[in-house]
Amino acid sequence: MNTATATPRTATALGWVLTAAVVATATTLVWRRRWVSDDGFINIRVIHQLMAGRGPIYNPGERVEVGTSTLWLALVWAGQALSPATGTGQVMVILGTTLTAVAFCLVGIGAAALQPRVGSARPLVPAGLAVLAALPPVWDFGTSGLETSLSMAWIAACFAGLARRARQDQPRAAWRPWGLSVLIGVGVLVRPDFGLLSVGFAVALLWQSRRRPSEWLAAAAIALALPAAYQVFRMGFYASLVPNTALAKANAPWQQGL
Repeated sequence: MNTATATPRTATALGWVLTAAVVATATTLVWRRRWVSDDGFINIRVIHQLMAGRGPIYNPGERVEVGTSTLWLALVWAGQALSPATGTGQVMVILGTTLTAVAFCLVGIGAAALQPRVGSARPLVPAGLAVLAALPPVWDFGTSGLETSLSMAWIAACFAGLARRARQDQPRAAWRPWGLSVLIGVGVLVRPDFGLLSVGFAVALLWQSRRRPSEWLAAAAIALALPAAYQVFRMGFYASLVPNTALAKANAPWQQGL
């Protein structure tokens, strides 16, 4: 093995070792700060109602959407169903820690995908990830029973997917791979306000795709399928057009804020 081929490989290996060290450090710090916050107990009560067969509500007989993140509740519910003997708070802590680690890994994968294809003797140093791993709010809210870790993982997954897709030699159909369109579309199910981030990711997806309206429409249909299905459920079950968080803030004194 000559130096020309060994050096880039060594640099790549070193970059992944550094990234793995940051991921391990962040995951350990999140685990050491594991807890469930006050709002997390709202989610716990919703999960208990779901497990009791009453639906995603807070009080029996009152169809009110109290959760902020539909997808987070779905993941916790699935985890609880797979392990009924485990406390809901424990399920949240395990999911939160795991999703935090996944988020850091995906950012590293996305960053590596943006590097030049030609081998380089310089390793990829995860300085940005190290800064993020050093922030105490990341340790505190990696768990907490809230959707923060899921939010980080979703953003990182969209970034990694778009970064890897950007390496294509020729622009492809906007809906290929269709899983990326689905991922971008579920932003509103992670958090309602993440619809704005979905728009940004969608623009990036279309920018690196072929300029064919039919393919753009196909990608939009795939992206909106799950949010539209949940919207139908929301209108039928809760008798509401918007999330409950929007109703709660409808009468906010915006003029005072301005």
